[in-house]
Formats: sequence, C-alpha cells, structure tokens
Amino acid sequence: MEARPKRYLGKAKVALRYNDVSKRTIDRRVEAGDLPPPAFYQGRFPLWDEAALDAHDEARSKDVASREAAATERTAAAKKASDASQAARAAATEAATS
Repeated sequence: MEARPKRYLGKAKVALRYNDVSKRTIDRRVEAGDLPPPAFYQGRFPLWDEAALDAHDEARSKDVASREAAATERTAAAKKASDASQAARAAATEAATS
C-alpha cells in the first residue's frame, strides 16, 4: 500500500470543508478548541494537516455519537420512571375511591 503524500489546507479550504464558514469562524473554533491548531505557518498563512483534521473529525463524531446514546438512555430511564409514577398515582387514586 502506497503512502499518501501529506496534504496541507489553507484557511479558505478549511472553511470550505466545514460548511463554507468564514475564515474568522475558523479562528474562533481554533481558539475555542473545536478545531486543532494549524500544523505550521508558511509566512503568515496557517496550514492544517488534512490527516489531522480527518482524525479530529472522526474523534468528534465518536464523541457526539456516545453523547447521543447517553442522552437516549437518560430519556428512556426518565420515561420509565414517569410511567411508574403515573401507574402508582393511578393505583393510589383507585384505592382511595374504592
């Protein structure tokens, strides 16, 4: 298997990669830690390693999937507790009226 040569993306290409956001949004996302910092600067122009962006995106998608699964579990547990509470109230009401 042949190794793919490293590709570096400028800020405009990174912005296009993430839903065509503005270049300033890329700066903000790097500052917030939502994107990895540039691999290096060519003069005053930041360049990102495409493989590092791919790895970052993959890690974030796994994190999002695990958070969504946890939220689904919490919702199911809350519904189960709510159903049990409603059943208990119904039973208490029925017992009180009998």
